[in-house]
Amino acid sequence: MKTTNKKKDFQLLWFALTSIIITIVVVIYWIIVDKMEDKSTFGDVFGGLTAWFSGLAFAGIILTILQQKKELQYQREELRLTRNEFKTQNYTLQKQRFENTFFNLFKFHNDIIDKLFFLETTRHERHQVFQFLHGQLKGTLLNKITSDSSTGRNQGNNNYSIQELEDLIVSTIGATVTMYTNNLQVYFKSLRQLKLFVHESDLLQDEKERTFYMNMIKGQMTEYEKVMVLYVSIMKVGWVKEINYLLKKYSILDDINKELLLTNRDMEVFDVSVENYIKQVE
Repeated sequence: MKTTNKKKDFQLLWFALTSIIITIVVVIYWIIVDKMEDKSTFGDVFGGLTAWFSGLAFAGIILTILQQKKELQYQREELRLTRNEFKTQNYTLQKQRFENTFFNLFKFHNDIIDKLFFLETTRHERHQVFQFLHGQLKGTLLNKITSDSSTGRNQGNNNYSIQELEDLIVSTIGATVTMYTNNLQVYFKSLRQLKLFVHESDLLQDEKERTFYMNMIKGQMTEYEKVMVLYVSIMKVGWVKEINYLLKKYSILDDINKELLLTNRDMEVFDVSVENYIKQVE
């Protein structure tokens, strides 16, 4: 609209100036002709006037070309703004598509957690279920470690290598998980799917956006939930595949309550499991 108004103003100004100049020239011409004593020179005067008008017409062509050039510049600018607007609209639509799917998956995952139930728990509360699992795992692992009188173990010192400790944790988790496989598999498959959707979605533009949605998942996880996710992610089974890498990449467990860890080296074991996964996929 602004460009159109400028165009009209320019056209009106050009028309007014042209009309004034032509009127002045014609008046001057007739004054000169009227005062001429020798009317035979009329043709010569007319020829000069013709040349002047030809020059004026040429100047008009040049001005028209310049005007068209400006109009083309305005059109290119409008096209650029239109393309940017389309990009913004397209990004908004993509974001809406992503968020619709994400929040549906998120709700489904939370529904799974709310329905987790073990006979040993007295109430269907998500924190109590994971707290119960943590207690089961801790008791089993401590029994295995303390039964080995040749090594001994305490929170400040132990004689296990990282690999030995990883094998011990994996075997202990395996024994605990076997008792509750149906419940835990559904939970971890859902968590893995949710994280993979955020990690792999082409509807997000950069890592900053992916981290934002990963932090939403992280914010919903309780302390005992994070601890159990840590230990189960160390397992080498299909339904937790890639989850340790995603936990590490997006710093999901950076604020884990270390007082709930079974040993003071469990984060080292977790880091090794991530490194091993990366080596396998490279």
